[in-house]
Order: sequence, then structure tokens, then C-alpha cells
Amino acid sequence: MSAPAPVRATGIGSWPGTSTREAVRTVRDLLVDGDGIGIPFLPETPARGPGSEMVGRAAGLLVDLAVDLQPSGWRLVDRAGRDAGRTAALLREDLDELAEAYDGYEGPLKVQVCGPWTLAATLELTRGERVLTDPGAAADLAASLAEGVAGHVGDVRRLVPGAEVVLQLDEPALPAVLEGSLPTASGYGRVRPVDPQVVAGALRGAVATHDGPTVVHCCHPSAPIPLLRASGAGALALDLTAASPARWESVAATLEAGTGVHAGVLATDGSTSDAVALRTVLDGLERAGLAFSNVRGLVVTPACGLAGLTPEGPAAFSGRRSTPRAVSSRKWVPDGAAARPLAGQVRRARPHLGVELPAHEGRPRVARPRADLGAAHPHRGPRRRRAARRRGGRLPNGSRTWGHLLVCGFFLATLPFTLFALSETRIASALAGIGNAATPIATVLATIAILPGARVTGRRLVAVGVGFVGVVTIMQPWTTTEGPDLVGFSMALAGGASYGLGWTYNRRFLAGADLGGLAMPTATLLTGLGLMVPVTIGWAATTPQGLSAITAYRPATDVPGWLPLACVLALGVVGTGFAYVLQFDVVRGAGPVVGSTITYLIPVVSVLLGVLVLGERLGTWQVVGFAVVLAAAWVVNRSPRSPEAVVSRGRERAARM
Repeated sequence: MSAPAPVRATGIGSWPGTSTREAVRTVRDLLVDGDGIGIPFLPETPARGPGSEMVGRAAGLLVDLAVDLQPSGWRLVDRAGRDAGRTAALLREDLDELAEAYDGYEGPLKVQVCGPWTLAATLELTRGERVLTDPGAAADLAASLAEGVAGHVGDVRRLVPGAEVVLQLDEPALPAVLEGSLPTASGYGRVRPVDPQVVAGALRGAVATHDGPTVVHCCHPSAPIPLLRASGAGALALDLTAASPARWESVAATLEAGTGVHAGVLATDGSTSDAVALRTVLDGLERAGLAFSNVRGLVVTPACGLAGLTPEGPAAFSGRRSTPRAVSSRKWVPDGAAARPLAGQVRRARPHLGVELPAHEGRPRVARPRADLGAAHPHRGPRRRRAARRRGGRLPNGSRTWGHLLVCGFFLATLPFTLFALSETRIASALAGIGNAATPIATVLATIAILPGARVTGRRLVAVGVGFVGVVTIMQPWTTTEGPDLVGFSMALAGGASYGLGWTYNRRFLAGADLGGLAMPTATLLTGLGLMVPVTIGWAATTPQGLSAITAYRPATDVPGWLPLACVLALGVVGTGFAYVLQFDVVRGAGPVVGSTITYLIPVVSVLLGVLVLGERLGTWQVVGFAVVLAAAWVVNRSPRSPEAVVSRGRERAARM
């Protein structure tokens, strides 16, 4: 078992009081000379007045853009006023105190700067509107800020030569920028939301300006973690004091992707005890299925800045009851029992809607229209396209991303659609639905294979074996008269297994590229559609009719000609396109563990509809095997333990420390 990395501590940036010297030295004493492993930082002291707060300091760093303080806030002007000079003087004072306090220091040293989008959302143009309302001005502002930040980092490196400068970009207004909830200057309207792809691109540019460690901080409860992760920052700073299980799922995915997390689990009023902070982190990671022994890059912080405390507050904040210092101590490194591996399996699944066409017809002609209609559905019509731009932006960029999408399209669309269509020419739709129960079993194996650091408990491995026994029971290899067609049922099993592999692959390689909305489901189905073309041509080449078989379909004489088309239309638009949109939203909002519970419904609905609507019948052994497979799937996907047990375990750990 690998030993867990030590948990470090730091602050967000703002500090109470008006004394720069006291603030700088207090931070140094707490995070450098204390008993913890800390990341000291250059504090901001907003109580000193304009120019010392986050926006004013960033405005003072701008290159070739003059600013002045107006009654409504900081504004771009033609010529800088006295407030800009005062801002520069305050920053020089801060740097002088930093150089004196950290003379001879070697180690990480963090500086905080307002990010480009929060600055554009706060700073005003000469006519009084936010810079955000003018895309060109926002781009110029970002470029000017990047140049100013580079100079600021250079000054810190010159004054503290042994320091490894960590750059933190503060973006508290980012959710409002994405949602379009910022009011206009008149107060009667709202600023238009910015495309997530544009936001991510600007953040990537800001992060790239620094050649050292970077952190992107957003303390908003709905901070867009996938988008922040896509910025390329080395770590994300988030408020996790009241994070939902779905949010912890995203935090776990961030850690597994190699991005560090600054976990804001300490209330800014200093009321959070060590035990509560400890339990918050351990409970969140355990429920997300991430073993603490596999965690790297975790830093504990307050939920946000500490400017609202009294000058004496931060010292008490890090003293006997709570911390950055106490939480960062070695007590946070669990012993062998506390750090034992937890189940790290997180899967994704999506529903499969079966349709029964005349059994003598080739099913790839159903699979391709299904992928075609599914891909067209999310972006159909001007109204849907506008919604796509609001929710998810344009399709992903980059050949590497599309290469991974090609793999996902194969396993989430092309392969299962083809296999299920072919299997239903040989077996009943109820048995084809049972094949979907292979999804969680396949996900366990895929998790072991392609998710780095993931651990699977012995209970789940036993459940995989039991599920295999259930599959064998359904297939009844000991008889040749009562069992299902082995080839057809094997196709259904392989189709269900492909979903488990596809969703696990998606999580491993595309978690950072999914910015929400319709972009990712559309791109996945488009790649599946492209792959269906050679599959359809290959299938037609094996038929006696050759390529003409693609268009040679004729329904049975007792079937209306419009019915097969209506079935394929419903399957493609509802069962694939609409279902993909919903499934991606469920996985993002509630996490893949909750989203994967749809797997339990697919075989149940397929069996019920097959028996009640199509008059299909299952043999005794098939019913028994179905129950065994379903039970195994439930065990595989069940949470490691109840919330009460997790909380109890956290309390026992805290009591031993």
C-alpha cells in the first residue's frame, strides 16, 4: 500500500486589519514556522481602502490600460488618476514587507490575482457598462492583465529568490458570467452569458502565462469544476463546506485526473473544529469512491478569505480548535487502517430502448438511423442551437479530444447499437434487455484497467463472479433444447458490456473536456454516426443483395409501411438523442454513481414489456439467472457503506487523534 501524501494548508488571500507588516508576518509564522506543512502567501488587506482589495490590486497591475476609481467602482479611463498611484504605492509596500519577512526563505510562496473574467465583470468601460459587455475589450483586458501578472511574479521572484511562486487566479464571479446573471448599468437588463468555450480558452491563456504552479479559485457554491479543470491549472480552490455528493464526485474526478484540490472545508468564522473538517474530507472522498491513500495534491483552506474576521481572528482560527495549521499537521495522514483502499468504481450508463421489427430483416439498418437521429436531435432547429450555445457551447476542439470521442462513440453507440440490433434477430427482446445487466460488471473490470489509482473491493470482485454465474445460468450450456441462442445472447452481453467500458473511458479521458450542455453528447453521437457508415457497408457486403440491401427493406405484408419508420424514429430521437442528453445531465449533476442506477431499470422494463406486450416467455433457469445477474449488478454498484457508518467511522478516527 502506498503511503498517502501529506495534506498541506494555506489561505485564500484576504486578511483582516490594516497593518501590512502584521499580516505578512502572521501568515509566515502560521504556515512556515508552525508545526504544519503550509503554503504561505502574500496577503491582501482590503481594510486599508481602495487599491488594496482584489479588484483594485488587479487593476493596478494592468499594462497600457489606465484606471480610476469612480463612485460606481473601478473604471477604464484615458489617463490614470490619483487612485491608480495610491494602488501602486500599496503594492510596493506589500512587496517590501514580503522581502523582509521571507529573507532566505526557500519553498512555495503564493500570490493571488483577480482572474480575467471576474475583473471584466467588475471593471467598467468609459461609458459605464461592464467590460464584459464588449468581447474585444474583454480580450484586451485579459492580455493586459497577463502581462501585468507576469511582471508582478517577476518582482516576487527577484525579492525572494529561493521561493517557488504559486499563482492563484481568483474567479468568484465566474458562475454569474456563465449564467448571464450580472445586471447591466441601467439595472433593467442582464449581461449576455459568455460561451463556456471562450471562458475556458481565456483561463487557459491566463494559466499559461505562469511557468510555475497555478491555482484557479472560485468560492461560489456552483463553481463549474469541469470547466475550471479544463483551464490546465495545477490545482482548483473550492468551497466544500456544504458540498453535495455529486460535487465530491467531481472533486474525486479532479484528483484522479492529476489536478490538485484546495479543499475549502473550514468556515471563515473559525467555527470549524479539526474533527468536523477531517470528517468532511474523509466522508466526501469515501462516498465518491476514492481511497484517501490514493489522494495526491490535497490542500486544506478556509472556505474563502478571512477579511471579515478581527485582526486577532486568524490566530485563533489556526490555533487549538481549528486551522489551517492544525488541519495540515501529520494527524491528517491516516494510519494503515484508516487509509485502507476503498471501492473506486464509478460508472456511467445510459438507457437502451428496444424495438421489435420483423425478425428476418437485418438489424444494422436499424442501428445506423438510430445513431443518425440521435446525433441530429440535440442540435435540431435554431431554438435548439441557441440552447446549445447557452448550455454547452460549440463542439469540442482538438484532435486529441476527438480521438477520445471516436473511442467513446464506438463503445457507446456504434458497437452496442449494432450488437443489440443483431442479437434481436436471434433472441427475444427480454433476453436482449437482460444483456444490459452486464454494464456494471464490465465497469468494474474497466475501472481496474483504465482508471489510475482506482481500487476495487473484494465484495465487488465476488459480485462479478456471481454475475458471471448468473450469465451462465441464463445461457444453460448443459442443454441444447431449452437455452437461448448462444450467439444472440452473447451479442447482447457484449453490447451491455460496451456501455460500461465506454463510460469509464469517457471519465478517464474526457472529464476535463466536458463543459456541460449538449456539446459532448452531440459529439459522441456524431462519431458513432460516422463509424456506422463502414459498419453498414460491411454488413451489406455480406448479404446476397450486396450494397442494395441497405435500401431494399420491405416490411411484412401485415405491417403498415410507416410503422418501422416510426419505430426507428422514436428509438433514435427519444431512446438515443433525448436519452443521451438526459443521461449526461444526470451524470454531471448527481454523479456517475447515481446516474448508473438506470442500469437496474433496463432489464426489468425489457422483460416486463417483452412478456406483457410481445407475449414472450422466459424459462425457469432464465428467470433464476436474471435474478442472480440483477443482484450482482446491484452489489457492484452499491455505495461502500451507509452514510451513518461513514460518519461514525470519521468520529472514531477523530477521537483517536
